[in-house]
Amino acid sequence: MNRSFENVRRKALVLPAALVLLAGSAAAFAVTPPSGQPDAQPDSKAIEFADSLSAAFRDAAAKISPSVVNITTTVKAHAVSQSDRDAPPAQQMPQIPEEFRRFFQFGPQGANPFGGMGQIPEQHGQGSGVIIRQDGYILTNNHVVDGADDLTVRLQDGRELDAKVVGTDPDSDLAVIHIDAKNLPAAHMGNSDSLQPGDWVVAVGNPFGLDHTVTAGIVSATGRGNMGLTTFEDFIQTDAAINPGNSGGPMVNLHGDVIGINSAIRSASGGNNGVGFAIPATLAGQVADSLISSGHVERGWLGVSVQLLTPELAASLGQDESQGALVADVMPDTPAAKAGLESGDIITRVDQQSVDSPRKLMNAVASHQPGEHIKLAVDRDGSSKTVQVVLGERPGAQQLAAGHATARSEGSLGIRVQPLTPELASQLGVGETQGLVITEVESDSPAARAGLQPEDIVLEAARQPVHSSSDLTEAAKAAKDRLLLKISRDGHPLYIVVKIAS
Repeated sequence: MNRSFENVRRKALVLPAALVLLAGSAAAFAVTPPSGQPDAQPDSKAIEFADSLSAAFRDAAAKISPSVVNITTTVKAHAVSQSDRDAPPAQQMPQIPEEFRRFFQFGPQGANPFGGMGQIPEQHGQGSGVIIRQDGYILTNNHVVDGADDLTVRLQDGRELDAKVVGTDPDSDLAVIHIDAKNLPAAHMGNSDSLQPGDWVVAVGNPFGLDHTVTAGIVSATGRGNMGLTTFEDFIQTDAAINPGNSGGPMVNLHGDVIGINSAIRSASGGNNGVGFAIPATLAGQVADSLISSGHVERGWLGVSVQLLTPELAASLGQDESQGALVADVMPDTPAAKAGLESGDIITRVDQQSVDSPRKLMNAVASHQPGEHIKLAVDRDGSSKTVQVVLGERPGAQQLAAGHATARSEGSLGIRVQPLTPELASQLGVGETQGLVITEVESDSPAARAGLQPEDIVLEAARQPVHSSSDLTEAAKAAKDRLLLKISRDGHPLYIVVKIAS
């Protein structure tokens, strides 16, 4: 991006002066050794260790670099409607998440894409990719190729070849493209499951269009989720320098094995701040195999809405520990419903894999194929049981939204409510006509402190359905110091604990 190049230019102008100052300081120290003390001798063992570490980085870079490619994308100029021309600039550009937009070098920023000519001019972008098969299959990010009309791949040997999209998976932000070439240097996909914070990693890509740039760092953290970038998030966090244009490039260990696909950065300026994220190779490899074999990814599906089990929720449900994912709702005629799962169940394990959050549950289920049998460890009303489920196929985003449209809601104390009539349900866009709609939440009330909001729909109080305000009042009176409510918010069911004022 022009702005990024300007930043680089300014830094380049400042850098020589900084180097002169540092060199002058070093010279001052060098010419004034402590009086009466012999000159310090280099530690041969330390130098030998440093040389071996340097060789490890060099070998890793040499092994992976031939497999790294530069991807140039082109979105052709096309006419737009008058309504599109009247839209705000933010709505005129392709809708790429900000973390991805900063990471993927995408066209001139701040420019009017219509140029006053009634059409979007031709747009160009750059990203990276890694060859995963000798016969021309390349793994990259979905946001690199999404919406592109033409793709051009430049290999390390300088060849430029047209590429075609084989398949994309927006849910993981991965894509596979193909070029017509043989005997290519394919990278080896490693095991990202064994990564630990502190492990050395090397990132290779094309930041700012600079081919085959190699940077190094460590794994800062694993299992990063709740970033709001993709549906299935299990990111590797690293401090290896990665910048716009690195998207889709590989992250490797010191053996040169791919352990991640660089995907996003967290930065206020758009440049590297030492916080980058990569998609684990284990997930990337599974997605790539599916895209190559069928052009899409099939994932297992339960058909439940789940939420984080907090200590307060666990105590209200009679649980000693807050470990697991709380089932807020079971959709009708789904694998979960057929297996007998119920609202209020706490799922603690999928087969042999422990579950400590909704994200872990979703990722564990999605790693299986539709039709597979899995065993769920479930805590229900203080007792444990095993539930066997035959997984279905995860629906598309629109189907999931339609399924959630009939979900019900929950509510709390310190509120004004009214019965949910068919007319009100229509206005709120919900399919249910049973429950209480919260019309007002008093400030600094138990309901406000619990996070309840107007238009939340109260479905249950103390595990019992509510049909009138008196049902809610009686449940609050019977509760000792807290009340467990089940609500529906924006079509999504939630459990909420309201601490009752004494």
